[in-house]
Amino acid sequence: MSRRARLLLFAGGSALFAYLISRIGLAALIADAAETGWMFLPILLLYGFVYACNAAAWRLILAGEPRRPSFWRLYAVTASGFALNFVTPMVNVGGEPFKIAAVAPWVSTRRAAGSVLIHNVLRGSTTCRCAAGSPARSSRGASCWPRWMRRWRSSISGIPVASPVRSPSNT
Repeated sequence: MSRRARLLLFAGGSALFAYLISRIGLAALIADAAETGWMFLPILLLYGFVYACNAAAWRLILAGEPRRPSFWRLYAVTASGFALNFVTPMVNVGGEPFKIAAVAPWVSTRRAAGSVLIHNVLRGSTTCRCAAGSPARSSRGASCWPRWMRRWRSSISGIPVASPVRSPSNT
């Protein structure tokens, strides 16, 4: 991407950011931040960890490429892509094309698109599997979730857990 295009996108993003701040109101944002208080730190650390895991997974997907971006570049692209996805009205409309364009200088556009697609499919299938209650199983076939968590998860969802709830004593 040319320097001019990046500057235009930066200016557009800055204008959108300024519009959102003016629309919400700086006083309201400051009041909400003050109300959140010390919880900002755990929230930032948790999201930082999630983005680091996503960047590491994406780096593993690109492991066979002769030229690939560094972990920190992928981390920045991942965080930026998620931010674009949060801002756009439809899911994954802004962030995924951005990720493809940001990684394309290291790998071809086709491989960048493939890596983003593979990463999203794997992340989505993992999310669905965890939500359905199918965690990894131990070598004896026992669920790796603690018993209290299996009961809690099934009582909240109101649907039976997709995998049988077994413990090592009843296998």
